[in-house]
Amino acid sequence: MPIIQPPAQPTQLGQLRTFISLFLPICLVLLIIGGMHYYTFYTTEHSSIESEESLNVDLAQRMIQEDIADVVKDLRFLAEHIETQGLPEALPWTREQRIAEEFRVFAKNKGLYDQIRYLDANGMEIVRVNYNDGNVEVVPYVELQNKASRYYFREALAQEPGGIYISRFDLNVENGKIEEPFKPVIRFGTPVVDHSGNKKGIVLINYLGARLIDNFSRAAASIASHLELLNSDGYWLSSPKHENEWGFMLDSNIRFQNENPLAWQQIARAESGQFETPEGLFTFTTVYPLQAALSALPGMTDYISVHEQQFPRWKIVSHIPHSQIASTFPLFLKNNGSLYLSMFLLVLVGTGFLARTTYLHRIAEAQRDYEQRFRHTLENIDLAAVALNRQGRVTFCNNHFLDITGWERDDVIGKNWIKKFVVDEDQEQVSGIIRKMDTPQSFPSHLELQVKTRDGEPRLITWNNTLSYDSKGEVIGVTGIGEDITEMRRTESELLKLYQAVEQSPSSVVITNPQGDIEYVNPKFTEVSGYSAEEVIGRNPRLLKSGETSREEYSNLWDTIRNGGEWRG
Repeated sequence: MPIIQPPAQPTQLGQLRTFISLFLPICLVLLIIGGMHYYTFYTTEHSSIESEESLNVDLAQRMIQEDIADVVKDLRFLAEHIETQGLPEALPWTREQRIAEEFRVFAKNKGLYDQIRYLDANGMEIVRVNYNDGNVEVVPYVELQNKASRYYFREALAQEPGGIYISRFDLNVENGKIEEPFKPVIRFGTPVVDHSGNKKGIVLINYLGARLIDNFSRAAASIASHLELLNSDGYWLSSPKHENEWGFMLDSNIRFQNENPLAWQQIARAESGQFETPEGLFTFTTVYPLQAALSALPGMTDYISVHEQQFPRWKIVSHIPHSQIASTFPLFLKNNGSLYLSMFLLVLVGTGFLARTTYLHRIAEAQRDYEQRFRHTLENIDLAAVALNRQGRVTFCNNHFLDITGWERDDVIGKNWIKKFVVDEDQEQVSGIIRKMDTPQSFPSHLELQVKTRDGEPRLITWNNTLSYDSKGEVIGVTGIGEDITEMRRTESELLKLYQAVEQSPSSVVITNPQGDIEYVNPKFTEVSGYSAEEVIGRNPRLLKSGETSREEYSNLWDTIRNGGEWRG
């Protein structure tokens, strides 16, 4: 009986398939978890961006309002100081000297105002103090100018006593030309009256717009890179792209609505808000400079609520492109990349281990199933079957083995095969064979061995051996299937003796088949007849007819041959 092959052992391809079948679903789950995590991170980050933008836009608005309120308070302080000291009614020389000194000290201490001026009711500059990088200069009388034709003088003088005029935010113009480098200014004016309430002139402050813009940017420093200040017509007063600023002063039509038409439609008609367009995320609010100015004065609340829609306005706008919002993914990777890399490596190693374990478990299951089916087969064959482990102890034997040896199963299972069942003269040989389990390629597949029976008489059994393997492909034992050839060997011995007797017989011996064809002749026949064995085998004995044998004897001869008998003559 040939060796029965064990089940397939682990292969790299099989393990790879098992690994992939486990790794891909786990990676898919990890990917889904990562996607959900990123979505949560994105929405949280997006909400955080929206909140931060709104907060900073509000801070910028409050900073502008506070700056304007502070300037108005200073303006009213100067006007009221002049009025309470009766300077509008004083002699010209006294009036000019005292106002100039007041303005000089004030400008030096504040350091905020480009110019502080007192103009009479005819628009003539009576006092002008210039401030430049810490230096205060009282402008000589001969350099003073008449500003009666300028819009800001007319509008400031037209205010009611105690009223405030704020000019548009633009660039300073000297002698009909825009001053360079550009000097953004806002002019604040208020009428000055005498004791009778008659307007005698105005106090005019040129507030350096660069300071307002700097304060505005610092208040929202975290978004200064994309924060913009617009006038009511959409022209930039402040922009990260400085070349876009002051278009209305430079005869340029570069305006916010030209680049962001959809956004401007919402910004222009609403006070504040936040929205997204294909251009990105926009956050905006509205600043009313005059409203901020009047709110600094007592008793102006009712006036503000009634005339709110008539005030000129600016727009503070924050604009984040979608590309910047989408940059949350690199931030997500920076914050969580090491975590997911560790998880991926853990999944990779864990899946490899699990794949190996799973695959070996399958092989072990297949091996166990194979052994069960194999042993079931062994139980139902008319051959002896015995299984040994690597230590040479019996782990299985079938009923046929017990029948031919006379042993009980308890006498066999767990016992040392060599010591209990192998005859003394074969024990050393069998020990060497068992050691060859370490080298399966040299393990003998066929073996004849005498086995001790219960009554002490050995039985000769020819074994066909099959090695057994574990899930790792390691040899764990051997199963032998054997046939009891004790009687066959005895018969062969008897036949050999008979053969030797015929060969040495002094009589001629011829053996034929039932048809009378010669199949064997002994040496004595060849000696007596002179025919060699090759000449007569396969031929009819009639070739040996001598003429001395009667017809009746030949008839008797053939009858005997046809009946399978023995004939002598």
